[in-house]
Amino acid sequence: VQAQQTVPPDSVRMACDEVRADSLCADSCRTVLTAACDDDLHEEAVSNMVLPVSDNEKLALPQPKRPWRAAVETFGLNVGVWAFDRYVMQEDFAKISLSTIKNNIKHGFVWDNDQFSTNLFAHPYHGNLYFNTARSSGMTFWESAPYAFAGSLMWETCAEIEPPAINDLMATTLGGIALGEMTFRMSSLVLDDSRRGFPRFLRELLGGVLCPPRAFNRLLTGEAWRVSTTHHLYHDYDRLPVKFEIGVGNRYLADAGALFRGEHNPYIELRGIYGSPFDTESNQPYDHFTLGLTLGLSGNQPLVSRVNLMGRLWGTQLPTATDMELTVGLFQYFNYFDAEEVADGTGN
Repeated sequence: VQAQQTVPPDSVRMACDEVRADSLCADSCRTVLTAACDDDLHEEAVSNMVLPVSDNEKLALPQPKRPWRAAVETFGLNVGVWAFDRYVMQEDFAKISLSTIKNNIKHGFVWDNDQFSTNLFAHPYHGNLYFNTARSSGMTFWESAPYAFAGSLMWETCAEIEPPAINDLMATTLGGIALGEMTFRMSSLVLDDSRRGFPRFLRELLGGVLCPPRAFNRLLTGEAWRVSTTHHLYHDYDRLPVKFEIGVGNRYLADAGALFRGEHNPYIELRGIYGSPFDTESNQPYDHFTLGLTLGLSGNQPLVSRVNLMGRLWGTQLPTATDMELTVGLFQYFNYFDAEEVADGTGN
């Protein structure tokens, strides 16, 4: 990427011999710099020099913090999902009133036994949306975390007629923070404000799939179509290297030790390493994380069968007497495994 920079007129002067032949002047005009032809007459030289853009000029500038916008979006997200459940899906749990909200607050927390995937995948994914309304509004990791908690607390107490569930609040908040920071950073890998046309559309679309609140806010501010040749990248690959691997395979699932009674489960597996576990100079939360994702492709098993996420919240290196590197730190884990009863199995 290049940018133009104009050299000041007084910064370049050249003296030349007294050559005024028209034939030679034609050749001299091809040069970028204009020469003065005698001591008494100096012509000012202006040159447009093309210089490479520095790495700092490539990276996007920090966004201004908009905490109130994030709060309104978190509130609106809950209202929108509740309205869909209430008026489109006609769900009984969404038929709330001021009386049900008062009873929920008075009753206090319970432990619910809803469907496994709902409690431990759908709720964390919902929490990631709360988190990223703040993250995409200029807030830091730690500043965004309370939005996941507040959004979940509002839903549990106000958007359902059932008493609030403590396990839902925990899964939505903690899982939402983990998934939220990971998806926010992954969307930064594909966004590039210097692109135009269809390639730009594809990048914005992929970024929106990874982090919907960020896509919404980019549409809201016009960043989704604004083109810039400086401050256009959202990730520094030199500081935080990224490696992803994709694999495909087939699993044979059976129970009770059966060899010829069971089902085949083709799958796609994604593995990723973001940042370096030994680079503690980049020590912001999730400057290093690892990701494992397995998508099952058979009809009997869940589409998302495994999500393993480990993010470093803080770390420091310890001195060693050898060439070995040793890092200790505080890490956040999100581990999700799901499976259905094996087809043609024992039924257990």
